[in-house]
Amino acid sequence: MNKEKNTERAKEIFGAYADKDTVYFTSDGQAFLSDSDCRNHAKNLVDKQTMSLERIDVMPSTDSEDDETDLDEKEEGLTEAQIEAQKKEDRQKLEALYAEVIGEEANPDKSDTVLKTAITKKQNADKAKASADADKA
Repeated sequence: MNKEKNTERAKEIFGAYADKDTVYFTSDGQAFLSDSDCRNHAKNLVDKQTMSLERIDVMPSTDSEDDETDLDEKEEGLTEAQIEAQKKEDRQKLEALYAEVIGEEANPDKSDTVLKTAITKKQNADKAKASADADKA
């Protein structure tokens, strides 16, 4: 499989499908938005190998820009104390989600983007494992 070519195609696909975080490829270069569709197609190929690419691995991060935009929208009409309280509450929610998904306490020195990336990677790995387990059954 040509990872470089698939990476370029994944960038195009992620650009067109903002709600998708994973693209799946078969050995013949076909791209799929569904793991099951990809695996079903691979069953008909001589080389049944598949690969997946994650948005966070191939696209530049825009989390900080999005966070700033969201915060600007929230900030209108709020006092500095309210803004700081909202930031603190948002961070606490993120750390709680991190602890739930990752299974350990979040390092307070890590940025929100780092925590979000770790959460997304773990959730995607869990999905892939569940899918592989289901295929074995």
